[in-house]
Amino acid sequence: MVPEELLAQALLVAQRTLDEQAAKLETLEAENRKLMNELRRVPPVDTWSESEFNRMLACALDHNREDFITVLFLSRRLGLTYLECFALETETAKKAYEEKVLTIRGHGEIPLDCLLRQRLRRHLVLDDPGRRLLIPDRRWMSQTVEAFQAFVTLYWPRVQDKSRSAGRTNMPCLTWAPPV
Repeated sequence: MVPEELLAQALLVAQRTLDEQAAKLETLEAENRKLMNELRRVPPVDTWSESEFNRMLACALDHNREDFITVLFLSRRLGLTYLECFALETETAKKAYEEKVLTIRGHGEIPLDCLLRQRLRRHLVLDDPGRRLLIPDRRWMSQTVEAFQAFVTLYWPRVQDKSRSAGRTNMPCLTWAPPV
């Protein structure tokens, strides 16, 4: 092959790669827009009333979602986002349990009360070092986050106070299945 043909082939390969990357970026941007729209529908946990929070805990308990209960408590009591909760590594949680202080980038050192230490201990007993504390075996963080978002999005209309929901009644928890 002559150098011009090699250059043409290289440019063709580069163009295909750029097209593939552009398609991936477009897909990620669409997913990001979807997530941002979902976030706007459900206010942050630390802004929920006590009764809304308790009803959401009851829904999580009804579905035996100890991980969701822990995320709700960490979000409510420490002001963490659910993404920060799911990103919590086992080693960080062990250290926090022992020292009674959780260190999170951007938040600094946050003292842990007895309930939060109990929630961490519950997961530490079941988990192996090196894993993220609240991510089940063989699952990606994104799958777990999507399951939590789907859960909260489904139950938020049912748990929110009547004054906030503008005429909706507080319905009981329904059957919920996590996204596959």
